[in-house]
Amino acid sequence: LQIYHDGNHSYINESGTGFLKVLTSNFALQNAAGNESMINADQNGAVTLYHDNSAKLATTTTGITVTGNVDLPDNGKLLLGASDDLEIYHSGSKSYIKDTGTGNLAILTNTLELNNAADSQNMIVANEGGAVNLFHSGIAKLATSSSGVTVTGNIGVTGTVDGIDIAA
Repeated sequence: LQIYHDGNHSYINESGTGFLKVLTSNFALQNAAGNESMINADQNGAVTLYHDNSAKLATTTTGITVTGNVDLPDNGKLLLGASDDLEIYHSGSKSYIKDTGTGNLAILTNTLELNNAADSQNMIVANEGGAVNLFHSGIAKLATSSSGVTVTGNIGVTGTVDGIDIAA
């Protein structure tokens, strides 16, 4: 074990066999002035990582807590499930929510809104126990109700309707 300064930097160098072990019940790594936390570790408790004295990642009894954003590069994936069955990522040109496992992708909510990227126009709105509305340019064009379907605007049909051939 060597502790030294080379004129530019200070070192703790474990160059032998085995690990460098720091034995303590609580561990704090701070800046040189001792007024900013960088890492805190408590026996039987959290390990917390800091950025500019602000806690960003901490272990908990149930997993981790992240404060702020999780930034991933293009094609960097958030992988969920025992076999990484659910992927959330951006390819550089498209964003994906990809279910590659067994079963369905379930979205559980009282009201589902699918809006444009600016969040200024509805595309689809589905209400629990109520209407499902499809929109064109933010204007409702098809709506379900307890009595059937309401269409706003013209209907263009090719093929058949209830067995009646419709001319194009």
